[in-house]
Amino acid sequence: MRSSPVVAALVVLAAQSVLAAEPLTRSCSTGFEANDLLVTFADSSKASAAVAMVGNPAANADFFARLQRPTSARLLLDNFVSFTYDFSPLVDTAEVASGITGDPVLAALGVRRASPDLYGCFPEPPPSGRVDVTEYHNVLLDHYFLSSSAGENAAIDSGAAGPGWVRTGETFATYPSDACSGGLPVFRFYGAGPNSHFFTVDASECGAVHNHDPGWQFEGVAFGAFMPVNGACAAPLRPLYRLYNNRFAANDSNHRYVVSIDLYDAMIARGWVGEGVAMCLPQVAQ
Repeated sequence: MRSSPVVAALVVLAAQSVLAAEPLTRSCSTGFEANDLLVTFADSSKASAAVAMVGNPAANADFFARLQRPTSARLLLDNFVSFTYDFSPLVDTAEVASGITGDPVLAALGVRRASPDLYGCFPEPPPSGRVDVTEYHNVLLDHYFLSSSAGENAAIDSGAAGPGWVRTGETFATYPSDACSGGLPVFRFYGAGPNSHFFTVDASECGAVHNHDPGWQFEGVAFGAFMPVNGACAAPLRPLYRLYNNRFAANDSNHRYVVSIDLYDAMIARGWVGEGVAMCLPQVAQ
């Protein structure tokens, strides 16, 4: 899919959020308040010193860098500090926390343990609002694409994404990403070479695409979904299947995502490779 003004804006926003100083993690983030880390210090004086350091990073640049450059810090109780970061969704803060915990220099400075700050994440009903996802097909490229915003739909319908894009009539509804309710982010990538998009809810798969295939540009979180368990979705979740056109050798890779098992089987009969259940969708009230 050629980048529309809406898609181009998403790319710019994503690029701005991925700071050069960001740590490179194997997985992408799935956590609630993913930009907060809770760090335990040996005593209150070391915790207070860390909070003061964030306000004046030049006072101890190495300490600041090893803590992964927090944007703010606040003291909780006596020796607990909550650090906030400006990470993009590509950064798995659980991995960052593990690195901080295992850093011997930080240990000498009083750091005892770091973990994602999950305070406030309690069981709750599904998130408010809904996301309506619309499928498009390019009759010239034989590529499929999912749009999850009315603005992007309007741009594609007006021809801003290039010629050949038509609605297939296939749609599905889901919720925004909300890890407190179990809904994980669906990461969206664009590959300029094959002129195609890729969507995944799998944090490890997201990390592999981001770290090992520079041809794919992260565009942001498209919508929320759930991870399948052993290739299936537990009721009342429903499966979203993924198919692959198997045209990597021609630099023409494209995936299609469908909710209909009949359509899934029909695409396989056309020669597409069935990749099974890619993610699970909630039952959304009409």
